[in-house]
Amino acid sequence: MALLDKIKGSMKNTFTINIMFWLLLIWISWNSFFYFTIMGRSFSNYCIANNSEDDIQLKKLSTLNISKMTFNKLSSTTQEKHTTLNFNSQINRNLEVGTDQMQQRRDRIRSICAKLPARSYIGSNVYIDREHKLLYCYTPKVASTTWRLILTANHYNVNTSDVTEDMTGPVWGKWYAGKILGSFTMTGKTYDEMRTMQKDLFKFMFVRDPIERLPSAWRSKIIEQNTDHYRRNYGSKMIEKYRENPNPIDIIQGYATFEEFVKYVTDDHNKGDEHWEAYSDLCNPCLINYDVIGDYKTLYDDAKLTFQLANLTRFDFPVKNSETSANIKGYYTNLTSATIEKIYDKYALDYEMFGFEKWLSH
Repeated sequence: MALLDKIKGSMKNTFTINIMFWLLLIWISWNSFFYFTIMGRSFSNYCIANNSEDDIQLKKLSTLNISKMTFNKLSSTTQEKHTTLNFNSQINRNLEVGTDQMQQRRDRIRSICAKLPARSYIGSNVYIDREHKLLYCYTPKVASTTWRLILTANHYNVNTSDVTEDMTGPVWGKWYAGKILGSFTMTGKTYDEMRTMQKDLFKFMFVRDPIERLPSAWRSKIIEQNTDHYRRNYGSKMIEKYRENPNPIDIIQGYATFEEFVKYVTDDHNKGDEHWEAYSDLCNPCLINYDVIGDYKTLYDDAKLTFQLANLTRFDFPVKNSETSANIKGYYTNLTSATIEKIYDKYALDYEMFGFEKWLSH
């Protein structure tokens, strides 16, 4: 009997413990529900009320078991995409503005060419890279050396720093011979045939105000030239023809003054040269419908536009400070008004085609 009472007591204690265990479990469950549901809503409302978007996003991401580190990475990626979109949008806007300006320049040239007789002549300054479908009219003293370097590097698929004399030939001999970019020779072709053959090419040229171009050509070829080619073939003739009582030694040396140089250049009876010939003759924009007509005054922007349109974006275009109008004007101090007018007369078609201002006067 005593043993039976002990067993009953033990069962009663076990039953009591079980009841207490289930009551405790129910209490824990209720508190958990209250914390995650009621308090969770309050936290969300607090975040919304305080505009804490990052915390809201973090809470949403936490329900997907994504850590805050991942969230930060996602935010960074979103910012990078946004920045890229802004950058691309800026490029597109620049291209749009640039192409609008080019369209105005092309329209100007076309309106003038419509009044002129058709000419099928193309000078030896026009080069074609048929593999890359590029046509470039080489115009000296308008960053021409830079363009020559870039197009040669592009042709050989190397960096500009890797272009060697083996590629270019001594003194750019291979370039001038059309062995890097082929010369645009259309002998025997009609005007219409020549227009058709250039349709699939991206065509560009760069121009410069003759008043700025002439001092640059004089310095480069007569004064600073390491070889005496231009002094011997041009400078000596300039001195002999336009200097009063020239010294025989001066004639031999060929260091003509700027005034003598200008008089020679503007005299139609004298031999021409690519460094001072009119662009309308060198590049024939009436025959070749150039996609880009760059101007030295807007050289860097026009070069960047050319890079984008011609798929040359892997290259950089160096920025150089150009001479101010005041410095340029100094070269013309000793020139008469009549001589300056002869400059305007010689380059009359260039002034009209490319919209150069006649800003120099006495």
